Amino acid sequence: MKIALLIPLLLAPLAALHANELKLAAVFSDHMVLQREKPMPVWGSADPHEKLTVEFAGHKQSVAANADGTWMVKLDAMKASDEACDLIVQSEIKDRKTKISDVLVGDVWVASGQSNMNWAIRQDSQGSMALTRCADPGLRLYHTEQGQGWMVCAPETLGGKYGWSDKGFSATAYYFGAELRKNVKCPIGLIQSTVGGTTIERWMAPETIKVPLNLSTYRAGEGACFKALIAPLIPLGIKGVIWYQGESNSSTLERAKEYAVLFPRLIEGWRQVWNQGDFPFLFVQLAAFGGHPEWSMPQLREAQQKTLALPMTGMATAIDLGNPLDDIHPAGKSEVGRRLSLLARRIAYGEQLVDAGPLYRSMTVEAGKMRIAFTNLGSGLVTGEPVWTYNGKPIPHSQHVLGFELAGADGRYIPVEGDIDGNEVVLASPCVPQPVAARYDWAMCPTPQGNLYNKEGLPAFPFRTDTAGDMSVATPSRDIVSIRGMVFGNCLSLGKGESNGLCAWWNQFGIRYAEMISYWMPQCPVKVSDPSVRATVYLRKGGKKAIVLGSWSKTPVSVVPQIDFATLGLDPAKVTLQAPAIPEFQTEATFKVGDAIPIAPDGGIILVLEDGEAK
Repeated sequence: MKIALLIPLLLAPLAALHANELKLAAVFSDHMVLQREKPMPVWGSADPHEKLTVEFAGHKQSVAANADGTWMVKLDAMKASDEACDLIVQSEIKDRKTKISDVLVGDVWVASGQSNMNWAIRQDSQGSMALTRCADPGLRLYHTEQGQGWMVCAPETLGGKYGWSDKGFSATAYYFGAELRKNVKCPIGLIQSTVGGTTIERWMAPETIKVPLNLSTYRAGEGACFKALIAPLIPLGIKGVIWYQGESNSSTLERAKEYAVLFPRLIEGWRQVWNQGDFPFLFVQLAAFGGHPEWSMPQLREAQQKTLALPMTGMATAIDLGNPLDDIHPAGKSEVGRRLSLLARRIAYGEQLVDAGPLYRSMTVEAGKMRIAFTNLGSGLVTGEPVWTYNGKPIPHSQHVLGFELAGADGRYIPVEGDIDGNEVVLASPCVPQPVAARYDWAMCPTPQGNLYNKEGLPAFPFRTDTAGDMSVATPSRDIVSIRGMVFGNCLSLGKGESNGLCAWWNQFGIRYAEMISYWMPQCPVKVSDPSVRATVYLRKGGKKAIVLGSWSKTPVSVVPQIDFATLGLDPAKVTLQAPAIPEFQTEATFKVGDAIPIAPDGGIILVLEDGEAK
């Protein structure tokens, strides 16, 4: 009885000896990759002042824990190795140690940003196919929010419950890593640290935010994602960062312009706190998106491009990969990952290759024609075909260069078709006899989509030659509350018409339910007076009747659109067109897809599609 009472007293000093568990930081686990050719920081926690020895692949370092129990060593730099080894932390106290197994040495890349980097492999348009061939013992995955530790890339890990909507690991990060595995020939570790819908301020290091920015940006939650998801990784050795973010900073012109200050600050801040020099920072320029014509993505894309002034940065444009309808998330991320990998192969690995498309260099004007010169020509300029399609149908190839606009001294931009002349693009229009400025793919969702590429298949970057002004690139319809994006413009499903206004006109033709689409000039300022200014009409699949209610302008305009219903998968015999007898509008036409519509002052038309069913 007395002995039983003494046992807790005898064990108390031993318990005090191990007040803290001996452990490694959370980022260290079985199957991890340690960064090659750099000193390798290894850290964790133990008892205060506990003496430890860290050993890995024949390299050994000793350390005593700090008064708070934290400790860190830096193992000597090692060459890449796919030989799995154990990393062991041994205490001076007998039988007290911790170990992780199957550790490789290679390159570690951090993949961060908002929902497009978060977009998971099972959400990707080619994800199912990727999962069938993804198994690779030299590709390792780590998700900062899942608490699963490092995983060997396999269908059940890549496609498991990690990431947004439990659809798997980041598709962009995976495709990037898989491309590197084919070309770099060393183990690759990918760390996903993403949160959908986040602004750049949430990812900025506190040290950066404390520096006065003199901006009026939205500050709620600033630094929160950095503190929770990036700081715990530091000072892990890394090769570089891939970044896909910016949509949440493009809601206003002011916010988009501020990105030119915030983004470089983020990069400099990460490099400062990581203390590993100017590691490669590669990012995605935002894709085309038609859902919010009032947003300022053209200016944000421009701000992203300005960030290339920082050393060891690279930008992969996704302008031709977007979903032009109603989703800000391009469904196919394989090409995004491939383009990022091209940047990495040149910037991070020193490979001599063409890693990006044509980039605007200069312009000259001769005899009423503007000549645009580029860098990143690769093997030469060509017209190509944007990757995204409308309604599953590829965009027809054009020998002319699409996506350009030309302006005179009045600042009014007119869409023009260009021609390739050697290493330059020549622009001319009788409507702009004395051009002074041009811009390319300068819209939320360019229509028509630009088709300028180099022969390596990489698209030209959006640009404008005159950066002095900030002319609006789209005019939102202010009376529409719920907006779903079309190729450009706004649309709204409405029920039975009221007794006045547009709905009353619908009633004249027996339309019970309809979808109203307000097509606005996507690339031109509001006050365009030249009748040659054009927009393009597309129909949604499923409509039975299309009615042009008229041009949205102060003066009558002859609207002559044509839409190829067969191209859209519709039976032309079952589609009818009716023109309302409204005196102020002239609306006689036959529709075909891709045909241009002359637009008069105040730019735009209104089209009503009968759907036949309530929505």
